[in-house]
Amino acid sequence: MIVSVAALPFSIALCAAFAMLLPGGWRHSAIGAMVLSIPVWVGAASWWVGVASHRRLAAYLAGGNLVAFALLYAAQRIGSAS
Repeated sequence: MIVSVAALPFSIALCAAFAMLLPGGWRHSAIGAMVLSIPVWVGAASWWVGVASHRRLAAYLAGGNLVAFALLYAAQRIGSAS
């Protein structure tokens, strides 16, 4: 249960950052990013279920969310600069 809850912000942030970095900005690719976030969410949750250690799982989830939101923040800064 915790895996699917923690994988959702990861997938949304990753797909939103991808949408912001595409030509035309997020306005042209927002629907595609929303549709893409569901398979990314399922893929991330199913990959993380295979981790044996709970501490390792927590570290992967925290690190993945940190990287995804850092990428989203960087995409916002790049998009607002241009």
